[in-house]
Amino acid sequence: MKTHNLMPPFRMVKRRIRTALRWWTLAGGLYALLLVVTYAVFWAKFHQPREDLAGQIQAVSSTIAQSRKACDVQQRILSAALVEQAANRSMGNQPDWSVLLTALADELGDDIVFRTCRLESPLSPNAATASPQGARIQLSGLGRTQAAVSKFVFRLEESGLLDQVKLLRAARESLGDGSAIAFVVDCNLSARGGKK
Repeated sequence: MKTHNLMPPFRMVKRRIRTALRWWTLAGGLYALLLVVTYAVFWAKFHQPREDLAGQIQAVSSTIAQSRKACDVQQRILSAALVEQAANRSMGNQPDWSVLLTALADELGDDIVFRTCRLESPLSPNAATASPQGARIQLSGLGRTQAAVSKFVFRLEESGLLDQVKLLRAARESLGDGSAIAFVVDCNLSARGGKK
């Protein structure tokens, strides 16, 4: 059975970043603790009081200058990372609707053909940037028989991808030399992401 993960990619990336950040924070903290302990041991063992105050002031001044240079470099790196993060967020907040369409196509069978698939979001009229949670989907198409349409609606309900699957209309239409059952199905996108 196929599994369909409707979780937006930005959430998965965000979760990985949080995990990496936790590990790096722990490693950095342990490293800083090791440095402090090492420094304290060496200071206690080799500390000798100095009377050369001017030399100490000069050493501290040069350390401050080096620290400022390092801070400036880190600030530039941080600014570039923030710009890159903003660009990634603008692209990552868009759900991949092709996963849903593929899952719906898997439920079709040989007796059903889609005419239209319309997505309506309660939050945004633009489906490309809409949130997948609470989205309403309206499917219309043709089935060879009424039984094929009913089986299709049942498969949609059983898939777990959609909540409140309702057959709004089913009517016989002429199609070429024969006839087919035209149908309209209305449903809500499930927050569970499917049972498969």
